[in-house]
Amino acid sequence: MPGELTSESVPDVPSPSTNPVGAVAAAVLAATAGVVATAVWGRALLRDGAELFVSAPPFAGSWEWRWPLGMWAVVVLAVSIVVLWPEVVRAARWGALLVGSLAVSLAWTAALASSAGGGVADPLLTRFEYLPYARRVGSPSQLLSHWVERLPDAPTHVQGHPPGTVLAFLGLDRLGVGDTAAGWIVLVLGASAAPAALIAMGHLAGRDTARRAAVFVGLAPAVVWAGTSVDGAVMGVVAWATAAVAIAVTAEERAVAVGSGLASGLLVGSVATATYGAPALVVPWAVLLVWALWRRRPVPVVAAAAGVLVPLLLLAAAGFDWVGGFEATRAAYRAGVASVRPSGYFAVANLAVLAVAAGPATVAGIVGLRDRRVWMLVGGAVIGALLADLSGLSKGEVERIWLPLVPFLVVGTAGLRGDVPRRAWLGAQLAVAVVLQAWLRSPW
Repeated sequence: MPGELTSESVPDVPSPSTNPVGAVAAAVLAATAGVVATAVWGRALLRDGAELFVSAPPFAGSWEWRWPLGMWAVVVLAVSIVVLWPEVVRAARWGALLVGSLAVSLAWTAALASSAGGGVADPLLTRFEYLPYARRVGSPSQLLSHWVERLPDAPTHVQGHPPGTVLAFLGLDRLGVGDTAAGWIVLVLGASAAPAALIAMGHLAGRDTARRAAVFVGLAPAVVWAGTSVDGAVMGVVAWATAAVAIAVTAEERAVAVGSGLASGLLVGSVATATYGAPALVVPWAVLLVWALWRRRPVPVVAAAAGVLVPLLLLAAAGFDWVGGFEATRAAYRAGVASVRPSGYFAVANLAVLAVAAGPATVAGIVGLRDRRVWMLVGGAVIGALLADLSGLSKGEVERIWLPLVPFLVVGTAGLRGDVPRRAWLGAQLAVAVVLQAWLRSPW
């Protein structure tokens, strides 16, 4: 199919032109220095009495080193992944690789999420979250038609989003899905972003290129937050929407282009019912549609646009005003913590947090990335982050909010060559996650 290479694998040898050591070192050191600088700057602001509403700037949460027994299992799993996973990626057939990427990402995310001994659903059951609220909302039609009026009495996370996530949890509850099962559904959706990102890469740039990124996709430090927040599930949905549109824009058969485009639009429309930040979070998806128009292939674009409208129109028919909800949420946000959080600091700190979430291997890989089709995904994620940053609606907590952008930054690791360097970078990715899990007490 278009965009795919015909061979399953190619010799993977170091390439000075692809990985200039000096440029890689400079980029990683600059990113590290930026993170340290924002941490120092944030501490200085706190000492001066600034209201950041974060105690571990640039991250939400607090610094408190803990090493429960479960962390030893995490370390053992990390070592096993570094030793075994690159070999599996190199030798496995494509279908097995996709399944393996889901399994490895799920195992790593679940291990981190449960390392302190709690259940995987515990983060979903606090008073700030959707699930407890969904269980007491009563009639879905009443919820939708009176959404704005009910916002003041809703939990914090519910106040900042459209009702799609509440409806999803309400549906699970009505089906008899318990807490633990709901937690695993969120985990699986988040981990499924790994194979989805690889499918998108495979259709755009070929399976050989996707295979080079497969060592890292799904294992970025972002999994520390993906396994403990609903935003991880949104990450999975956005990734599958992007995979579907990649299939649509590269398909020769009209039926495939229409079906995949429609599916991608339905998923993006569903994301728009779950977060007002959807326009920024789905930029990689939008970039592929623009590329299709540039190639004079309007069929998948029309199908995708039609799909986006369906979930939004269904909610509108049930009484929910998306624009009115957004305006009410924006007004409440700007009247709340956003009114005192310093814009200049968070404009920089947000990007530092995103760099940590994507991990050092991502920074190193992007420096050497030369494949223009992979750059459509990476560049789309960068543009999405900048749009969200400049909007002023993302002052802090982006380690959770911007999760859907992370898989399409991590695909930039396709720019890394050579088995030994990639194994070392994989170890660095997992080590950052271990340190964050042990040291940062995140609210999610």
